[in-house]
Amino acid sequence: MPNKPGEVDLWPANLPPGARWLPYQPRRYQPALPAAPPLPPTAPVPPAPSTTFWSTLSRRYWRVLLAAAAGAGLIGIGGGMAVGLLVGAH
Repeated sequence: MPNKPGEVDLWPANLPPGARWLPYQPRRYQPALPAAPPLPPTAPVPPAPSTTFWSTLSRRYWRVLLAAAAGAGLIGIGGGMAVGLLVGAH
């Protein structure tokens, strides 16, 4: 039997047939609090326009791009020379 009024006795022996034992403590029903009214929509702020596309890229990017292109060219030339030596082409 429940000790206090309004308390539910959930001992497995007192459950109706077919009911399952809950692995957690039941909570009392709490009605939801009223939701706050939604905020009015605001217009998105557009980003500041850039003067040119090229000014947004850093100098480091261009240096790395130039070094990568030069390195790829050297690798291509070296690979072509190695193939020429192996095949014996003049």
